[in-house]
Amino acid sequence: EIGVPLDGFSLSSLMSFPSTTEQITALWKRIEPELNTDLNPAAYRSIITAYGRVGDASSASVVFEEMVRVCGNRGRSIECWNVLLGALAYRRDGEDGSEVLDVENAAASQMVKLTTGDSTYVNSDGTSNHKIAVSDNFTTDNFISLLHRKTFTEASIVILETMRNGTSIQLGTKLMQPPKPNSQTYCLVATTIANSLKQNSELALQLFQEAMDQGVTADGRFLNALLRCFGDDINGAL
Repeated sequence: EIGVPLDGFSLSSLMSFPSTTEQITALWKRIEPELNTDLNPAAYRSIITAYGRVGDASSASVVFEEMVRVCGNRGRSIECWNVLLGALAYRRDGEDGSEVLDVENAAASQMVKLTTGDSTYVNSDGTSNHKIAVSDNFTTDNFISLLHRKTFTEASIVILETMRNGTSIQLGTKLMQPPKPNSQTYCLVATTIANSLKQNSELALQLFQEAMDQGVTADGRFLNALLRCFGDDINGAL
């Protein structure tokens, strides 16, 4: 017992260890009550990344929405949006790209009871052992509904279009203004498209043209991800 208090960065460090959705959630629920302060954006990003790494982009989407609620402007940076796209971009073994997000169910699983100013997590046996601050006007009707039942490719494109168009998203009584996409944003979307295991040359070309129209530099990572979208169509890639 060394008496060192836990903080959001402690959680960020520990999130590299869990290998399943259940382990990630259990670690989060165990540590957060011991923190001396609310989670910071870096901690939330680590949770989103962890869920994405184990193939649970639906839970990652729920955590993203919570992050922008709790952290305000600090949780709405380009880094935060890109980390959600990164969760969608993880290659999922055994999947063919037709799988869809079940974000509403993930939200219900994580926040099954709402009270004034907080949400109580309920275990499968009906007991509760964790509370996390949320808005009094918590709703899943906006951002989460944009992604629910979308494929990973469709969800990444919806997010990109929201960022590119500057479309405001309702969060409770407030509007969230997304940041403009950067080269990493386009790279992550292209990676998600490439990982769908379907030839998407037309979509890749459209993505490249949109990036150029937005004045986004096509760096090596973005170009490599685009080339992968062409599959065996070498001539098309050239």
